[in-house]
Amino acid sequence: NDTGTNSSECESPSNEVYVESFLTSISNLPGNILSIFIVEKVGRKPILASSMVLSGLSVFFLAFVTQRWQNVLISCLFGAISVCGFNMLDVLQTELFPTHVRSTAFGMQTGVARIGAILGNVIFGQLVDVNCVVPMLLVASLLSFGGLSSLALPNTTGMDIH
Repeated sequence: NDTGTNSSECESPSNEVYVESFLTSISNLPGNILSIFIVEKVGRKPILASSMVLSGLSVFFLAFVTQRWQNVLISCLFGAISVCGFNMLDVLQTELFPTHVRSTAFGMQTGVARIGAILGNVIFGQLVDVNCVVPMLLVASLLSFGGLSSLALPNTTGMDIH
C-alpha cells in the first residue's frame, strides 16, 4: 500500500523531546545531593532498600500513564529516587569487599552488569511485543525484590574497610 508520503524523509523531533530528556536527566541531581547528606545519618542499607522499593513502585505506575506529562513526571521521580539507591550500591560495594580483592570484584560486577544490560534489552524488546505492561511489572518487581533482599547485607556503617 502506498500512503502517498515519501518514507525516506525523516521528520525532525520537536523541541519537547529535548526538554523532556533534559528534565529526566536533571532529575538525578536532587537524589545525588540528598544521598550525600543522609548517607551517614540514615545508613546505607535503609537508603538502598527504600530507594529500590520506591523505584519499583514508580515503574509500576508507568503502566497507568495516559499522557505525556505523566510519563515525564514519573520518569523524573524514578530518576531522583533510583540514583540514591545506586549511590548506596557504590558505597556498599566499596565497604563490603576487602581492599586486596576490590578491583577484581568491581571488574567482575561490571562485566556481569554489562552482560545483564545486553540481555535485558533483548528480553525487554521481546516482552514489549507480548504486552507493554509485562516488562514494566517485571522491572518493578525486580527492583522491589532487590531492594528488600539488600536488607540481608551486613551493616558497614562505621566499620574499617581495610
